[in-house]
Amino acid sequence: MTKQYQIIQERYEPGCDDPTQDDFPYLFGSIDEAREYAKNGFRHMFEHDGDSYFIAELEPYRDGVTYTGRQFPL
Repeated sequence: MTKQYQIIQERYEPGCDDPTQDDFPYLFGSIDEAREYAKNGFRHMFEHDGDSYFIAELEPYRDGVTYTGRQFPL
């Protein structure tokens, strides 16, 4: 099965020690495709400003996709 990639935003909310992760609801076919899309800027992608952004690797399974644990820098 082909892996897919998603851009993730991590942000810290006031008073919280652990980050909130927001995912951009679009899956990319490659890391390069995700990086190219992100060149347009994050403001149009996420509702809130973030502290860090990265690409998460996803693997398809019967009922959707699951996170593989691998992350890639933008």
